[in-house]
Amino acid sequence: MHCSKCGYNNPLTEKFCKNCEVGLEQGSPSPARHVYPQAMNYAGFWVRLLAAFLDILVLGAWLILLIVIIAALVAFSGRDDILHDPTSATLFYGGIVFMVLAYYILLESSTGGATFGKRWMNIKVMDKMGNQLSVTRAAARFIARLLSFSALNIGFLSQPFTRRKQALHDMFASTVVVSANDSRKISIMATLLVLFMALMVPVLAILSTAGLPVFQQQILKVQLNNGVQTGRQATLAVARFYHDNGRVPSAIGDTGRKISLSPHVAGIEINQKNGEITVLFSEATRNAIRRKNLIFTPTLQADSSISWKCHSADIEARYLPGICQ
Repeated sequence: MHCSKCGYNNPLTEKFCKNCEVGLEQGSPSPARHVYPQAMNYAGFWVRLLAAFLDILVLGAWLILLIVIIAALVAFSGRDDILHDPTSATLFYGGIVFMVLAYYILLESSTGGATFGKRWMNIKVMDKMGNQLSVTRAAARFIARLLSFSALNIGFLSQPFTRRKQALHDMFASTVVVSANDSRKISIMATLLVLFMALMVPVLAILSTAGLPVFQQQILKVQLNNGVQTGRQATLAVARFYHDNGRVPSAIGDTGRKISLSPHVAGIEINQKNGEITVLFSEATRNAIRRKNLIFTPTLQADSSISWKCHSADIEARYLPGICQ
């Protein structure tokens, strides 16, 4: 029996067209089935493979951009210790998983039914009735995609040999991938977006690699400056205590002033013999200053004021800020 909509030759016993789901009994659509206005043109293997590659390209660009942003934030905060924190690592990898999930699930359940790669290749994902995917079905399709990756990607390789050109995850989620329209014209916006992402990957990779020494120097600079600022607070507290009591305090706590220690400073020591203040850097610093010291040496001036000289016995001079050289 020929379908009045798509012309598909169905067996006489069929009540619905195997190709477009139109009811065959009266030549009109059955109210129990959704009617797709025209025959579905199922996407082939190579088109879907290229779309998948383009999606990886887009996600790769976003991932590199995320890494560059994190590197910049770490550099300007000086907190490179968070890179070794298990909680931070869990949040980072969890963020990547969330980004991938959101990319596929939200875009494939959108009105367009397609990720950026699919849009560029002019294909989209629908259910078998030709309807837009729900978020739940799109999520199920993504989870089922993991099955297609297993067993040497047989779930993907079987796609050309199924009647509706469904991969394994399509069968589990009851979805199909079809051409978005008959013209097969590639969207200009999608083309520009994919080209932009393609350029971003090498550019961001080069920038992140070339900028690594700059980031490292910035981190060290911030950590050293935190130590200098802590030392300056300590010198003011000790000078005030000496002015009021005529002696050097035995510990910074005796000054009565609260010194805020950054994560980069392990402690402050005071030499009661000569009044020198030693700022000890913590484990959470770069190797160049880790567990090393900044020393602030006092000099009593004729007007009874105290001047301080910053220096170090174990930190290389090339790393020290100008006021400590």
